[in-house]
Amino acid sequence: MTARRALWMTAAVLFAARLTYASSLPLVVEVESSKGLKAGDAVMFDGRQIGEVTRVGFGDRDTVEIHVKIDGKEREHIRKSGTFVVNEPVGGKRPTIEYFVIDDKGPLAEPDSRFQGLRSVAEVWLRRGRISADELSRSMSQGVEQFQKNLEQLRRSPEWSKFKDQVARLSAQLTVKGAELSRLLNEQLPKLQKELDDLYSEYQREVDKAERERRPTPAP
Repeated sequence: MTARRALWMTAAVLFAARLTYASSLPLVVEVESSKGLKAGDAVMFDGRQIGEVTRVGFGDRDTVEIHVKIDGKEREHIRKSGTFVVNEPVGGKRPTIEYFVIDDKGPLAEPDSRFQGLRSVAEVWLRRGRISADELSRSMSQGVEQFQKNLEQLRRSPEWSKFKDQVARLSAQLTVKGAELSRLLNEQLPKLQKELDDLYSEYQREVDKAERERRPTPAP
């Protein structure tokens, strides 16, 4: 084999590898309800669109199958251990389907991988065991009603004790985010500030009560 031919073969292999990496990533998500999703609706991740729905239909196991296509430049974020949640339509907008990372060290998803979708963002938090400030902010931006549903689901869970301090801390952080929070409040959630203040006060009362119960009773 001549040096020139070897060089061309190497270049061809690298070019093919780049095309494979840059190509879109087709996936299938099984959910209980599509909530009105249809082809062309957005696939979201970390607050931005990373793909689109290509088809919605019924699966073989009394589930709904949502076929999605992830943009080639975004496929590096999709891990096999991740999951999807279908978001309700808010403010006249179309519903979306959102990807969430569960284990960022897991293997990358392969084409046509199947995912079991979760019913709510709260289920994502429960499975992962933590909440990020960005996810909490996006959950609130979907509307006070849905935000309250997520919190109520957390309250009913056995893991509530480890989440209440997280939510209180993140809520307090979001409350002081000046211009960003003002924009959110003015445009979408005029009642959110009171909701957060009440929520934080409730948590603070719980913390104070638990602290008093832990203190030893003075001897008579």
